[in-house]
Amino acid sequence: MTAPNYDYVYQPGGSLGFRAPSYVPRQADDDLYEGIKSGRFCYVFNCRQMGKSSLRVRVSKRLEQDGYRCAALDLTALGGDEHLTPAQWYRSLITELNRSLSLLSVAEFDAWLAASDGLTAVYALSQFIEDVVLAKTAEQPVVIFIDEIDNVLSLSFDTTDLFAVIRNCYNKRADNPDYERLNFSLFGVATPAKLMRDTSRTPFNIGKAIRLMPLDLAQAKPLENGLVGWAESPEQVLRAIFEWTGGQPYLTQRLCELVQDEGMAHGAMPSSDTAAKVAELAEKNILTNWQLQDEQNHLKTIQDRLLRQSNLINRVVDLYGQVLEKGEISVTSNDEATVELRLSGIVVEEAQKLRSFNRIYRCVFGSDWVTKTLGDLRPHSTMFESWVASGSNARDHLLRGEMLKVAEAWAEGKSLSDLDNRYLRESQKAENMTFRKWAQASTLVSGIVAVGMLLAATTSYKAYIDIEEKVTVSQLQVTTNVSKNFLLENKPMEALVAAVKGGQIVKEKSLQSSQGGAIVLAALHQARYSSRNPNVQGASSFQEYNRLSVHSDGVSSMSFSPDGETLASASYDGTVKLWSIAGEQLETLSGHSDEVYRMSFSPDGETLASASGDGTVKLWSIAGEQLETLSGHSDRVHSVSFSPDGETLASASGDGTVKLWSIAGEQLETLSGHSDRVYGVSFSPDGETLASASYDGTVKLWSIAGEQLETLSGHSD
Repeated sequence: MTAPNYDYVYQPGGSLGFRAPSYVPRQADDDLYEGIKSGRFCYVFNCRQMGKSSLRVRVSKRLEQDGYRCAALDLTALGGDEHLTPAQWYRSLITELNRSLSLLSVAEFDAWLAASDGLTAVYALSQFIEDVVLAKTAEQPVVIFIDEIDNVLSLSFDTTDLFAVIRNCYNKRADNPDYERLNFSLFGVATPAKLMRDTSRTPFNIGKAIRLMPLDLAQAKPLENGLVGWAESPEQVLRAIFEWTGGQPYLTQRLCELVQDEGMAHGAMPSSDTAAKVAELAEKNILTNWQLQDEQNHLKTIQDRLLRQSNLINRVVDLYGQVLEKGEISVTSNDEATVELRLSGIVVEEAQKLRSFNRIYRCVFGSDWVTKTLGDLRPHSTMFESWVASGSNARDHLLRGEMLKVAEAWAEGKSLSDLDNRYLRESQKAENMTFRKWAQASTLVSGIVAVGMLLAATTSYKAYIDIEEKVTVSQLQVTTNVSKNFLLENKPMEALVAAVKGGQIVKEKSLQSSQGGAIVLAALHQARYSSRNPNVQGASSFQEYNRLSVHSDGVSSMSFSPDGETLASASYDGTVKLWSIAGEQLETLSGHSDEVYRMSFSPDGETLASASGDGTVKLWSIAGEQLETLSGHSDRVHSVSFSPDGETLASASGDGTVKLWSIAGEQLETLSGHSDRVYGVSFSPDGETLASASYDGTVKLWSIAGEQLETLSGHSD
């Protein structure tokens, strides 16, 4: 076996030096180098420990060999104290820039600072770049690398002007060719939108984003050189390491280092059980008690990033749970939860799909971690999990009373998962319906009976929602059966009194039971109906009246036809039902594979459009025939609307877009501009303008040709 190379050192964490043997070049090396050489503003934004700083060091050295002057500014060194002023911060930035490029002596620099004392901090930076950086570099091309750029987000003041200065340097090339020698390149864990929202002053829309992908096994072959002598088959070992790390740079270096250490301690790793040995090293040195062994805070940083924004935790973790459950999910929008998930580093994006980065992350942050994390977040986790386990249909597990109030307070201001939102929505609907029925029952009779019923209804309702059940359903059934018998005998007042007694039992026994409460509620409701309708006798008095209840799940919306003669209801059961104004069910429109959120009649009333969670819009005739399926959105379709002339259809989607369609199903335009889900869309009366409502807190106005006309900003949610 070849003797080990003791000079070959792996380096998990930190920037790899220019001559580090374990550096693995990637496509990003050439992309960044060529982008700067061509005069482009370049930025490399990715999660922690993906090799951004090592890439900067490597490319910087290549450029210096080509005659470039390179400055390396690490914003971490400038500090982020809340008492730091803009003047102090920009002065520190200028000082670091001068030091990195070795431009002015201490005395010269102090003199320059004194001369610029009356300038604003931002203008001083601009002048230093022009009067010193460009003037002192003697026709050399200059690149200013700014690392840890996301540190500006922790400052107490706005740093928009910093990015405006960078953009201005590129704009000045038209008037001052000297600026063509100057380039900037930014590195950090951020996104352009996070760093700067003013698109009129941002340099990112004139820049080049450099993608930093995981290590490729074929390109990483040089890493085998450090395993020679410590493993009988370095090739097998590296392949086994990649099965655990997926090419994540830090973890790959860490496992290679562990193989070296193991070889030094116990001899070369045999080729017969390479996979098992690598798995043992990963389990022993990384996974077991990972919080204690995570010396570089690699895994802790990922967890902190996932949980760092309290208003987003639920959606971020739920989104990651979907990745684990499905293997990969499609992403086309840049909503905050998706951005945070990407920047955590726990997933990798390829071809607009997110998948789990590697096996180590799945072991540490697996399905159990997702369940526990979400459970710890929800104050109502037990009820929620029971509801989910029931197929998300059991009303017994919905929230009531104080528990619902606590959940609503917890949810306020948070971006929740679709399932969490649906659970709260269903709980609120059930709560409102229950309270309305109890309130109705409490106002039906006069005198002593009315007072008794009100007392029983209100106090038993509170007990129903707040106190643990202490009586059995059968005890209540006796009382309600008495009430039912009085109704059959056409004695409505006696039935009402018996039902009130049931309410008193609930009060006296401190009952909380959705099933028991429902029994009492039904008896009160039936007795109330009979007392108000003395001509209705016998069993028929138990029928619910004036209620269209054939959907098997919640009804999300309803709409009248233009002539007012037909009613359409959309349901989470995936159907749309048509009803006559007299309550007769006319048609059931089945075809969607997910919940139906909205529907809309055409102006002539002959066509119906339905928007569904399956990502499609379907067109139906008033007779129930499916006419067209409009497919094109990559997420749920929340709303749909016909133009006044009935020739155009608009659909709003969770993918952040609005699409325009012809009545024949042809896609006409895609209106992109919102940064989050679009929930509503509406045409103006003349059909020339369209308004869209989004979760990003704005309304946008569009022309029918797809041009964005206005953004209405002012809402805080």
